[in-house]
Amino acid sequence: MSETVYILDGHSQIYRAYYAPFRDLTSPTGEPTRATYVFCTMLLKFIAERRPRYLAMAVDGPAEKLLRRREYPQYKSSRPAMPEDMLPQVRRIFQIVEAMGIPVLRVEGYEADDVIATVADRFASPETDVMIISRDKDLDQLVGEHVRLYDPMKDEVLDAAAIESAKGYRRDQAVEVQTLTGDKTDDIPGVQGIGPKTAAKLIAKYGSAAEVLQHADEQSPKLRENLLAAADTLELSRKLVTLDRNVPMQCSLDQFAFAGVPAEPLRAIFAELGFNRLFDQ
Repeated sequence: MSETVYILDGHSQIYRAYYAPFRDLTSPTGEPTRATYVFCTMLLKFIAERRPRYLAMAVDGPAEKLLRRREYPQYKSSRPAMPEDMLPQVRRIFQIVEAMGIPVLRVEGYEADDVIATVADRFASPETDVMIISRDKDLDQLVGEHVRLYDPMKDEVLDAAAIESAKGYRRDQAVEVQTLTGDKTDDIPGVQGIGPKTAAKLIAKYGSAAEVLQHADEQSPKLRENLLAAADTLELSRKLVTLDRNVPMQCSLDQFAFAGVPAEPLRAIFAELGFNRLFDQ
């Protein structure tokens, strides 16, 4: 029987909790706690249902030191600052995760997705499955025979077949599709006017973004124009969307061993936050 390593996409799930449709909450001292509460509810439910033996959380390194930003200074430059009431909740969530004995993986220069890619690449084998707790499309490229995505809020597992069915491309084509589409939220250029459906059709026909460019003359006049306009940045887009599977970091199954939720450390934190009902659950 194979083991399963679970790795939580930290910042992605924290943002998801922050923007979840849930009433505003504050602690007895007035500290904002809505995102903290939603995140903790998700995490405790996941632990109760999945009973992970190996668990870790990956988070981004400092934004100003990201290697992608050195490569392309505009990378994520248009993203708005984190909401003022979110930062203390991020700190609280880190405190709670660490109190649970879950290691927080953070490597300067790299994003959580790169850390996740490295963990998946090192551990995935016939003896070990890797389950990535995220629904981020940027992680599609990692999915394979022993790597899957898990959406804890929908209790949905995405394997290679599910991604192909839902998105129209194979997981090994994900990088090529993203090269064409780019990513507006990350300021990755891509090709103007190409969305996921068009990109999937083009990659299915030609195999790669580079080959699509080589066959620009076969496209409609507008698409040809946009492809040629993106010719000089297409390889940059490909580099930016490709996850690094060789982040310099130490990780082992022993490091990720999870013994269950410890009662006492959480009891004190939850009491401070007014989460007594959540703890009782």
